[in-house]
Amino acid sequence: MSKELNAFITTYLQYRVIFGIDEILKLKSQKRLYLDANATYGLLPEVTDSLTQFLENFRSKPFLNPSSIHLEGQSPRAIVDEARSQLYVQCGLQENTHRIFFTSGATEGNNHALAYPFRDLDTPDRHPRKVVTTSVEHSSVEEPMRQLEQRGVEIIRIHPEEEDTLSVDDVLAAVDEDTRLLSLIWANNETGIIHPVPEIFRRVRERYPNCLLHTDAVQMFSKCKVNLKSFPFDFLTIAPHKFGALPGIGVSIVNAQRELGALLVGGAQELKWRPGTENLLGIVSTSSALKVLPKILQSYENSIRYIRDEFEQSITERYSSISIVGGDCEERLPNTSMLYIPGVSTEDLVVALDLEGLACSRGSACSSGKQLGSHVLGGMSYPKSAATEVLRFSFRADFPKEELKTVLERLFLCLDRSGVATTVEESATLSPQ
Repeated sequence: MSKELNAFITTYLQYRVIFGIDEILKLKSQKRLYLDANATYGLLPEVTDSLTQFLENFRSKPFLNPSSIHLEGQSPRAIVDEARSQLYVQCGLQENTHRIFFTSGATEGNNHALAYPFRDLDTPDRHPRKVVTTSVEHSSVEEPMRQLEQRGVEIIRIHPEEEDTLSVDDVLAAVDEDTRLLSLIWANNETGIIHPVPEIFRRVRERYPNCLLHTDAVQMFSKCKVNLKSFPFDFLTIAPHKFGALPGIGVSIVNAQRELGALLVGGAQELKWRPGTENLLGIVSTSSALKVLPKILQSYENSIRYIRDEFEQSITERYSSISIVGGDCEERLPNTSMLYIPGVSTEDLVVALDLEGLACSRGSACSSGKQLGSHVLGGMSYPKSAATEVLRFSFRADFPKEELKTVLERLFLCLDRSGVATTVEESATLSPQ
């Protein structure tokens, strides 16, 4: 049995003892509220309808290959091409300047972006072997960076200030003629902090035109309106399941003017950028979700941002020891709140909240099972212990404002049980006798 599974079972049994079986059974009866949209949005009703219709249309036919040249293959090919065209429109890009291709997910896309520039490491030096990145990247970037480091590539990690975005000057100071790749996360999936990646890329492109530019745009694309037309980049990755499509489908966008190519070896699918038969169901779901995305982004900006602000204000007014990571930062995702609760292990708190019908997390879903927690807080100059003392709440675009009261009531109940002192209690403790 793995350590992670053993730890989960132990925690589960502890809560059965502490709260009793009735608390466990409440999971089946009470209304659950989903506050983990940054992990995955969940299928949109429109996507479910599109998938149902798609499967119904092909009920009496074999599952068709969009790479086939016969008539039966051209219908699914049209679906793939339509989804690609939608992405060009959504991003404000043209086919003559950028290539858009589908992958298995943003993790594959990020690995492609990082590995391809260094595919010739075992041959005599032909390119600089230096990468500049941040200390707060998603694990699908951080882990490949560590592998490159082990193979002799110099990795320079820029640390953001504790409550701020990346410093443009700090990044520019780290990049030089020897930098082969600059890789920056646009909006952090855990803290919600948005970094000035377009500005940084423009200035680096002016100074060092040979430096390749990559950004993980997964959260930014799914939470904020973006137009990439005047944004210089060479690799950009998107995960459609973050805005309502199926998991298991990704989008990579590359600069058509660069001498870049496929990382995998095989067929000539996806404009020769990504071999393998296309994930047609994933692409159908992406096409459907893209039609709803403008409405989602509008809701985030016009409604959810204010619900998020009220949520944070209610918490910090009640608990002076709790702070919002990046709360003073002007540029943040409109749906994301990361609470820093010093002295409280949030591993147990996440389980307690789950028992109360609230689905949240300690950070990235890709690192939530790790005993040491997330590396992001450590990359922001927080104490080492902070990695296991945070909670992330990320709202869907359709979160109803009237449910905020229920969320706060359940959260306050769990925080009080965990021994987090309220502002009133602290004031009473500090008052003279």
